[in-house]
Amino acid sequence: MSASIEGAVAAPVHAARLAVIDGARGYLLVSMYVGHLCIEWNERGVFSWLNHMRHSRFLAVGDVEFFLVLSGFVCALSYARVFAAGGVSATGRAVLRRLAWIYGYQVATTVILVLLARGGVPGIDLRTSGAADPTWALVLKGFTLAVQPENLDILILYFVLMPVMPLAFVLLDRGRTGVFIGALVAAWLVARIGLDHRASVWITTHGLDWQRWVGLMGHFDPWSYAILFYGGFVLGDRYRRLGDGWLEGAVWRGRWLVAGAAACVVAAFTIGMRTGPHGPLGMQPNVRLSVETAAITVSIFTLVVVLLCSEGLPRPIAALAGVVRAVLSFQLFVFLGQNSLFVYALHVVIVVLVTAVAMSGGGAPGQLTLLALAAAGLAVIVALTWVKRRLLPTAS
Repeated sequence: MSASIEGAVAAPVHAARLAVIDGARGYLLVSMYVGHLCIEWNERGVFSWLNHMRHSRFLAVGDVEFFLVLSGFVCALSYARVFAAGGVSATGRAVLRRLAWIYGYQVATTVILVLLARGGVPGIDLRTSGAADPTWALVLKGFTLAVQPENLDILILYFVLMPVMPLAFVLLDRGRTGVFIGALVAAWLVARIGLDHRASVWITTHGLDWQRWVGLMGHFDPWSYAILFYGGFVLGDRYRRLGDGWLEGAVWRGRWLVAGAAACVVAAFTIGMRTGPHGPLGMQPNVRLSVETAAITVSIFTLVVVLLCSEGLPRPIAALAGVVRAVLSFQLFVFLGQNSLFVYALHVVIVVLVTAVAMSGGGAPGQLTLLALAAAGLAVIVALTWVKRRLLPTAS
């Protein structure tokens, strides 16, 4: 974990636990990379064994939801000292600096993909209404976020979510946690019934069609997914304040009852995903966070927390906890998680290039070839991340 995050907590044991969070983010990034590769290959009629090596293959939830929860947790720790030292204004400036990096990653990735698409690399979905525009226009739209390539969907969420962070610190610092959570639920409800979308359509219909040239909304609805990011933020703030006592209380004392309920939720939705036409309770992929997805995300997160933070577990459960801890402490995952924004943006380009190489032979590649190409792509991600870390050590 970076020094700024480690400095936000009081004891070395906290920093060690934060390394596990970085490891979790790194694991999710690798899972995204593998998942996006498999999706691209499946769309071209090629199936890979790697498709069976992702948790989302067996659980009714993907990677984005967990990634947002962990990102919110880390942000609460990262910016806590800034808020304590300089208040709202200093936190706002720090957030703007981070958003500048995120904007740079978004634009650089988009421009690279535009140039690759116009250079003849097949299968690049730029997701823009002006796909036939000249190259210079598409590049310009990349700077205004009107071109949002496929698989590059998380970064734009931060443009809407992170500016709220100073207000979040103020409310939590004043003990208004309930008010803040209520606002998050209200925002989720607004998105759930589509009020934000209707407002956007009304403005576009009765005014300027700004969406052709300026992209303010991405693939995931920020009003909907804010509850995950800032839910993690609230947990991170609690951990920052209470340290080892962050899980104490009536809920933690009854954790096995909670864990049992969470396991039932996971099992029910997983069975539903296997037997239903569109997943648990008819759940289908969409840009808004569904009740089902939120429930299973919270349930799995709860199970992992109970496994990692409980002592004196029965031997089989202790063995499972050891496996989870070993995976999340794997140094490669920790390294990637420490550079999460760069890795996320880079993986989109690598997926396109690996897919182009895999499909360049004309026929369906063999399983070992696909595995080798996926491994080579991951090696390139790790190598370029190492170079970035040497050149820009303070950039995530």
